[in-house]
Amino acid sequence: MKPAAKASGKSAGPIVYVVDDDFSVREALTSLIRSIDLDVETFSSAREFLQYRRSEVPACLVLDVRLPTGLGQITVAGVVRRTGPNLMAFVLSFAIVGVYWVGHHLMVRGMRVVPRSALWANNLFLLCITLLPASAAVLGGYPGQRAGAVLYGANLGAVAGSLLLLLNVADRCHRRLGIPQSPRVARLGYSRTASGVGIAGLGIGLAWVSPWASYAVYWLTPGVYVLMQLLPSGGAAASSRTAGGPMTNL
Repeated sequence: MKPAAKASGKSAGPIVYVVDDDFSVREALTSLIRSIDLDVETFSSAREFLQYRRSEVPACLVLDVRLPTGLGQITVAGVVRRTGPNLMAFVLSFAIVGVYWVGHHLMVRGMRVVPRSALWANNLFLLCITLLPASAAVLGGYPGQRAGAVLYGANLGAVAGSLLLLLNVADRCHRRLGIPQSPRVARLGYSRTASGVGIAGLGIGLAWVSPWASYAVYWLTPGVYVLMQLLPSGGAAASSRTAGGPMTNL
């Protein structure tokens, strides 16, 4: 079935889908959206929209919330609702990657020397980070399933563990070369990173009780880090760690 009205020609750019049973509303929205140089396709019913073969380009959906019924168990709201777990997994993973990016950035800035072993440990950390989208896809694609929660927790544990390894390698190199390090800053760095391993382990364990409880626990990873940053000692520790001299490769 073809849409009720359609933009002229196909485009690889962003597109706006308009679903409304009122022809005048569709026409008005089409004129408005085209006035800002966006492609638009309109549909007179939810069934029409769901049956239409949509492209993979970025899109926005403008939906009449009072569409006529008659779709049985298939509704636009249901389709949108099914994307919720994937969206939440994406947002969670983005927050976690952001937290680890900040921690990794502060750690590297505090290094006075970079041994070759630290470079390999860093590669391992980057590998674990790049696997997060895959485990997030499983987490969002199978909501409420134990396997998704366990796989995601294992990935989070690997990320935190590899960062802990990088911190340990750099710390031992500094000690071996007699480069002064603040014991308080080192303890805080270890405790922050180790908390990620603990949270991942707790989430995996809770997956056998309730996968939804695991999801809630995984949100603690960015939450705990932000909380530590807000503590008076957190900001001071970050400043101390970034106050080193020029970096040297070994």
